[in-house]
Amino acid sequence: MVTCSYNGYSKDAFYSDGFEYQTRVYVENPAAVTDSKLTSTQKTRTYNLTIKTGTAYVIQMKGMIQPAIWRSKNNNIAFVDENGIVYGRSSGKTSLQMKVNGITHTINVVVN
Repeated sequence: MVTCSYNGYSKDAFYSDGFEYQTRVYVENPAAVTDSKLTSTQKTRTYNLTIKTGTAYVIQMKGMIQPAIWRSKNNNIAFVDENGIVYGRSSGKTSLQMKVNGITHTINVVVN
């Protein structure tokens, strides 16, 4: 499955039997998907996310109109860009903060 949060081309690659296979998909009408990896055990503004080193994860923000401001407490473990894409850089624990409309949300991240 290829997920893209904006119009344009998405490049995907996979490996099988020592060969790399690549494909490009053009996305015309992106749709948000349920963010099942991002969990919260309470009705709070604190969430938990576990990702692997060397992977990227898009945090889906349904219905958000105002721009978000993202920050990582430790960019060496997990980096988050202005679009909410989290990059697992090295094993460890850190937290991300997203501020929108004056409200801060915290995402505790574990990178394996």
